[in-house]
Amino acid sequence: MAEDSYRVSSWYAETFSGVIGMAKRRSVNVEILTEAEDPRRYKDKTVILLGFSGVWTKKYTALYASVGANVILICLEEEKTPERVHVIELDRSRAIREVMRRMAAAGRKRILLFAPDRGSVSDREREEAYLAEAMELGLAVGKADVYPNTGKLEDAFLSLKPHLREYDAAVCVNDFAALLLLRSAVTEGVRVPEDLMVTGFGNMKLASATSPSLSTVTLDYGEAGRQAMEAALYFEKHPEVTSSVMTLASRVICRDSTGMLPPFEEVRRERGESAGSVPFFSDDTVLKIAHANALLTAADATDRAILSAFLRGYRSSEAAEACFISESTFKKRMNRLLTHAGVSTRAELLELLKTVGIEKSEQLEEG
Repeated sequence: MAEDSYRVSSWYAETFSGVIGMAKRRSVNVEILTEAEDPRRYKDKTVILLGFSGVWTKKYTALYASVGANVILICLEEEKTPERVHVIELDRSRAIREVMRRMAAAGRKRILLFAPDRGSVSDREREEAYLAEAMELGLAVGKADVYPNTGKLEDAFLSLKPHLREYDAAVCVNDFAALLLLRSAVTEGVRVPEDLMVTGFGNMKLASATSPSLSTVTLDYGEAGRQAMEAALYFEKHPEVTSSVMTLASRVICRDSTGMLPPFEEVRRERGESAGSVPFFSDDTVLKIAHANALLTAADATDRAILSAFLRGYRSSEAAEACFISESTFKKRMNRLLTHAGVSTRAELLELLKTVGIEKSEQLEEG
């Protein structure tokens, strides 16, 4: 079962693909649940939860555990794992510590945290890790240097904008926030990474295509899905194991927005939790980035050639000829590209690409 807002993210798609792929390998049937299901039907069965907000996750964890189901949480760190709940963790706290420590080693001392949703468990973990690591590193930053997402990413940037030049690095809680900050900072005349280093979180396809390309933290959501299915099979055979935690590591991908960062020396930190997140995927900025990312993720070499031709100013007939495809094939591909982009015209498609920082055909080369 997945929270509705989570289904539009690339994280959900990767995690779901991991679950289904492993289920096929193990010849296991998977039922896709909705919030309307009667939990009592799943007594002594295993339910995998993919949630975004703490409120939703806690509600359905408690609901299914109370009727005797085995619950597996993906991408959520729990301070204390309840009975009949198994957690597949993606270690966000370590990732924040690593990014900050490597930025500090590169000489950056004024590091801000951008767009945490304080109602989200995972973002609260990131904020607590940020504050703890700032103290450990002796940086002159604290709660006043956290610019939360209280509803819209644009509002988070507006609160940061008057202070933007006070910082030399920014850690963003996800790639959506990082892409917005990256674009907005460049528009304000801030040089990236010379004046401001920027990192994201999630390694969206779009992160490697924007200019400058975005440094980011990758978490293997596909592996989380595969491990969740393996855990489901194991715990069904071993009911005496009533709770467990498995942690999957993160990895920093250095691109243009930071340049190559020094290596990381790990220092372990505690984590926390919260509840009551904002409706992240109802934010217009987030949806535009999500659509652009879906477009690039689905696009094959021919699709990218079509998009590149458009960015060079080719008309539709010229783009079809340049890509060595027929007019009918071109129309079919265009309809598919427009659907993935969530737009209805070529002009809107080009505007979407420019909105997320893709203005040159070279940026659509595989990276």
